Amino acid sequence: MIVCAHTMKRLELTLKCVSSVHAGVVTPSELVIVVDNNLVLEEALRERTRNTPAEVIGSAGRGASDARSTAITHCTSELVAFIDDDAWAEPTWLDELKNAFDSANVVGAGGLVVPEWDVRASRIPDELLWVVGSTYRGHPEGRVPITRPIGASMMARRDALVEAGGFPSDFGPRGGKKSSSNEELALFTCLRERFGPESILYVPTAVVHHFVPAERTTWRYLVGRSWAEGTSKALARQRFGREVMSYDSSYVRETLLPGAIAYLSRATHRGNNEALRHAGMCGASLGVTAAAYLWQLVFAKIKPIER
Repeated sequence: MIVCAHTMKRLELTLKCVSSVHAGVVTPSELVIVVDNNLVLEEALRERTRNTPAEVIGSAGRGASDARSTAITHCTSELVAFIDDDAWAEPTWLDELKNAFDSANVVGAGGLVVPEWDVRASRIPDELLWVVGSTYRGHPEGRVPITRPIGASMMARRDALVEAGGFPSDFGPRGGKKSSSNEELALFTCLRERFGPESILYVPTAVVHHFVPAERTTWRYLVGRSWAEGTSKALARQRFGREVMSYDSSYVRETLLPGAIAYLSRATHRGNNEALRHAGMCGASLGVTAAAYLWQLVFAKIKPIER
C-alpha cells in the first residue's frame, strides 16, 4: 500500500491516514510512505512511524506521479492500494477494494471518497467535488465499471501497473501545486486499452474521507484547478484520441450544465444566495476548463505530444 506525502503541513493528517489503515479489518502486508522532495518531512515521518509497520522512502523523481511510480517499484505485493496523505480510511476500506479482485478480469478499482470539510471552508456544489478530490454528483453509481478511479482511493494489480510504466510523469501535480492533473485518467486509460473497458471497477462500499482545507473552496483555487483540468484533459486527448473524452463530455451534458441551470433557477425564484454562488461556480469551472482545453489543443497543433 502506498501513501504519497510532500509537505510538513500535512504531517498530522498523514499519521492519521496511516493509523486508520492499520486499524482496518484487513491491514496491508506492506505500507510505503513515499515523500516527494522533502528531506525534513522524510525524517519526521521516519521518527513518528518507527513503532509502526510502515517504511518511509524518498521519491526518485518529482511530483505525485513520480512518487507513486517510485513506490510501485519498491512494493512486492500482488495488489497495490493508494490513499492520499490527507485522507483517512474506514475500517472496511482495504477489504472492500481487495474483494473486487476476486474476478480475474479486474485490474483496477476505486472507492467512494467523502469530503471532510475544514470548519472554515465554504461548501462547493456537489457537481464540483472532483475539484477537491472527492466523489462528485454525476459519478457512476453502484458496483460498475469506470474509466478511472479517484486518486485518494484506488487499488490495482502491481504487474499491470509495472507493465503500463507506472503513472506518466507529465500528468499530475508537482510541488503540491495542481498545475496539472488527470494522472489517474492517463494511467487507467492505458490499463483499459490493454485489459478491456470493464477492467476498472467502482466499489462504493470502500470508503475514505478526504480533508478539504478552506483554501480549496475559494474562487481562486477553483479557477486554478479548473485550468489545470482543462489543460491536462487536452493532453490526454492528444495522447489517447477523442474517445478518452466521452465520459467527461457526458458529465458536462448530463450533470454540470443541468446543475448550473437548477442552481440559477433556485436563486432566481427563491432569492437563495448559496444557490447563486453554486451556479456561478459551476459556470466558472466549466468556462475556465473549456478555455484551457481549447487553448491547449490549439497550442498542440504547433507542439504535438508524443505518445
